[in-house]
Amino acid sequence: MTLARDIYGNVFTGGCVTLMARAVSHQAEVLTPSNISSVNYSIYLLSNDDPQKMESVTGYTNISLSVNDVLYSELQKDKRWIIDETGYNFCHTLTNSHGTIFTLTNRDYLVVYRFTMTDDPQHEKEIILRFRIFVI
Repeated sequence: MTLARDIYGNVFTGGCVTLMARAVSHQAEVLTPSNISSVNYSIYLLSNDDPQKMESVTGYTNISLSVNDVLYSELQKDKRWIIDETGYNFCHTLTNSHGTIFTLTNRDYLVVYRFTMTDDPQHEKEIILRFRIFVI
């Protein structure tokens, strides 16, 4: 069974944020660009009353990204990565290029990345990476 959890972070109101992770397959193998045929993301504003309720942020639904722009062939270890000594292979900076994203202070947003696998023998064609971002 694959461990599923959100990655938490903070951002200033109206700000930009760089999201990083070690993305792995359902078999816990580190993903590389050769494993992935496409990646897209969507951003949602979560309800204060019910975190299962969310609304899409205008301009940020199913945005396609270049796989090679956000996923590395080898794990990276630089000063930005402070989680462990192993490193990260996913990095994406959210800017306000499609409109201001994080406009509401003291609210949670959910950023969902969907990776489509090129070939998976277990027929698990999609890997989901989620970041829960609190606006301060």
